[in-house]
Amino acid sequence: MFLDKIYLFTAQLNQALPQEAQAPQPGGGEAAPGGGWMPLVFFALMILVFWLLIIRPQQKRNKQHQAFLKSLQKGDSVVTNGGIIGKIASISGEVVTLEVSKDVRIRTLKGQISGHFKDEGTE
Repeated sequence: MFLDKIYLFTAQLNQALPQEAQAPQPGGGEAAPGGGWMPLVFFALMILVFWLLIIRPQQKRNKQHQAFLKSLQKGDSVVTNGGIIGKIASISGEVVTLEVSKDVRIRTLKGQISGHFKDEGTE
């Protein structure tokens, strides 16, 4: 849908600009069709679309994940990137100790915690 609007916009620009307005090439030949600034506009639009659809959402997710990691507290039920579920027993800098079962604790990096874990039975 967004790309359709870009295509229509570029098509309208092509129709609005006269092709004869292009500067002649040295040697008396005519200008190459499609030359000039139009490829630069298309390239700039592609960079804008790439930034809007890929880079910006990823930066937003990274900010949300960093805020989530800063809000972790002892006793939170979390899940790691590897799928390990546990309660936070302690946080020491970038190392988090998870209690995965009674008297079974593992240490993991804080960045490897992907989110809160909500058990299906509790809400």
